[in-house]
Amino acid sequence: MNQVAKKRFFEDVAIIDIAEEGKGVGKADDFVLFVDKAVPGDIADIEVYRSKKNFGEGKITTLKQPSEYRTKPFCEHFGTCGGCKWQHMTYESCPRLPISITVTNWSTHFRTSGGYTTVRTGKTSCSI
Repeated sequence: MNQVAKKRFFEDVAIIDIAEEGKGVGKADDFVLFVDKAVPGDIADIEVYRSKKNFGEGKITTLKQPSEYRTKPFCEHFGTCGGCKWQHMTYESCPRLPISITVTNWSTHFRTSGGYTTVRTGKTSCSI
């Protein structure tokens, strides 16, 4: 395991994307962090609770700068019952969720299988 993967705490991590299960994605020294209840645009201190060779899972210890897409969840049980994963994000940011997750999954598949494609999403497209 590399030195970065052994770290248990990262400061000022910018959340740059989203993943499944209500997690945000950040990077620290090329080490990928999947962060519980993080929103793209957040800047936070992250405590890692599970670490692998190339990625870790963590939680926000200090939210230093909230994202413009962050909002207060309307359900008092958000985060405890597990039924709703995205209530902490604004409604306007939600249409990009399935697109981002799909593009990430497809790009990983095509990168490992050696193929490339263009994904069309409405009026936009991106090459992966």
